[in-house]
Amino acid sequence: HPSEVIFTSGGTESDNLAVKGLFWSRSGEDPARRRILCSAVEHHAVLDTVEWLERHEDAAVTWLPVDSEGVVDLDVLAA
Repeated sequence: HPSEVIFTSGGTESDNLAVKGLFWSRSGEDPARRRILCSAVEHHAVLDTVEWLERHEDAAVTWLPVDSEGVVDLDVLAA
């Protein structure tokens, strides 16, 4: 649908819009849904947005460690 297409000025703005939009949509449906899982090696556009949500929107962020190859340690999710 054309109404669902959003043009931005570039990748950083797109990442910002996607991360904030998903967070606001989920927390709007259920205020208890404030958790964000984010790997420590995301692009700065994602990291900056997640940190902003943590500071300004009370997001509960869990930073996921990665191994030497940049792969998320799935055991952290099981804990």
